[in-house]
Amino acid sequence: MTVSGEKASGDVEAFASFKENLMQIILTNGYEKHEIYNADESGLFFKMLPSRTLTLHDEDIAEGRKVIKSRVTFMPCCNVDGTNKLPLMLLGTAENPRSLPKDKSLLPVYYRSSKKAWMNRELFRRWFFDQFVPSVEAFARKNNRAPRALLLLDNCSAHHDGGDTLEYGEIKVAYLPPNVTSLGQPMDQGVLNAVKKRYKKKLMLHLLLTDEDMTFEEKLKNISLREVINWLHQSWEEISSKTIEGSWKQLIDEYPHFNLDSDEDYSLDADVLALAKSFAEALDEHQSSEDVNQWLNDSVYDTNGGKITGDCDLYTDQEIVDYVITRHLSDQRCSNESLTSLSDIGQNEIIPNENAIKIERFNEGHEKHERAIECVDYLIDFMGEKEDILEVTRLNAVKSRLIELEWKRRRES
Repeated sequence: MTVSGEKASGDVEAFASFKENLMQIILTNGYEKHEIYNADESGLFFKMLPSRTLTLHDEDIAEGRKVIKSRVTFMPCCNVDGTNKLPLMLLGTAENPRSLPKDKSLLPVYYRSSKKAWMNRELFRRWFFDQFVPSVEAFARKNNRAPRALLLLDNCSAHHDGGDTLEYGEIKVAYLPPNVTSLGQPMDQGVLNAVKKRYKKKLMLHLLLTDEDMTFEEKLKNISLREVINWLHQSWEEISSKTIEGSWKQLIDEYPHFNLDSDEDYSLDADVLALAKSFAEALDEHQSSEDVNQWLNDSVYDTNGGKITGDCDLYTDQEIVDYVITRHLSDQRCSNESLTSLSDIGQNEIIPNENAIKIERFNEGHEKHERAIECVDYLIDFMGEKEDILEVTRLNAVKSRLIELEWKRRRES
């Protein structure tokens, strides 16, 4: 087996002690579930494709493609019961990307930039006072309660200034001990990976079902940061309160009715694995379940088998120049007889009536899907000209839903 993760390095004794101290703080101050929060960052290689495939016995190596190391950092934050999910904080490398509006407050995420898309003290402090505190106060007003909260963070140096801790009135911060993140930090107990899985599902659906006359490499190259933001926002919105509450099970086990493995997660895993299989077949590749799971969890390895950590930069100018599209989408990606268009069948071939009806229905469904996507794209462009960012965000979610429905229809066909 390959040694992976950080759990073996976790400080079990320190974690047990912190759990006791946290429960004492909760009991002393009378904190309720909706008043305890956690936030944690994670890197995302937003254009990364699976990098491993099975080869034939007479192949020395597998044909490869340029590994796109474009990366952002995102940070989810919410309370124990999932009743107050803050917009994702997203860190990119560019202060004003061309695909984003000048007014970043119009985005569905809290976007900021740093040289390598890393979190630092200044950015985190700005997020705390500009996003977290106002969100807690607004949530308290909505529920006719006093604004107070306890935000749990790991002891990363970006989260505090030496011995100083962040606080604002009754909105306070507590830090986990070193080396316990893998043991029980809530966002690290499945939520981050759940967001990444949903994002990569949307990425694969986009590559498989949009602009089907283009190669995957061309589609990847054309993906903008705005699309990445929309997909991440939608993925975070799809995380249920049950999944969020279950992520606190290791840290606060006194609260009842935790359930980490929800039905929606099982369904998501099945959908993503099926998508990955179709995606690999379209590339004429074969991936094992282990390789797919590594990719879904953003475990990226170089050609020597070494894990690529989250400190990689975006493309340099030279890398962009060196980037060459070497592979094209196979013409046989829709070779299945049930998906063959009537126009591709020779006139001398005899088609059973039942099969012909299935083909006709499939083509009708495909035309309706294409028409629906065109209509939504038109509305997105129209509302974009009106600078109605809220409606554009909603329409992008509708577009993602249409693509997912088309994927399910094709699977059933």
